[in-house]
Amino acid sequence: MTEKYNADLANGLGNLTSRVIKLAEKNEALPKAGLSDFLKPGFRNMVENLELSSALEYIWDIIKEDNKYIEDNKPWELAKNDEKKFRKVMEKILNDLSIISELLIPFLPETAEKIKKALETKKVEPLFQRIK
Repeated sequence: MTEKYNADLANGLGNLTSRVIKLAEKNEALPKAGLSDFLKPGFRNMVENLELSSALEYIWDIIKEDNKYIEDNKPWELAKNDEKKFRKVMEKILNDLSIISELLIPFLPETAEKIKKALETKKVEPLFQRIK
């Protein structure tokens, strides 16, 4: 349980949120996150039909993909070298983080609100403390 908590919550979602918000905080000119038409058509059905494992897997796939996207694109380097690509990368991950916060409401409502607040204020507190 501790390993799963640290891997998925602290390192996965918590790390993604922290990285994205810190990058946004240092670059005030970025647009605010907005929701896009990203939702898989069946996500709502998964929740309504209590296919919670599938719904959570869908959310965590986005989180994993975004963490990989950040590693692949290195926005902290783009901020110095390629403003246009930096803005494109940040727009995608800010929007995805906004979507993640909406999708998490039925599962982790307090965490979803913390992410929304962080997106609005560009200030982030740790979402989850690592367990030893």
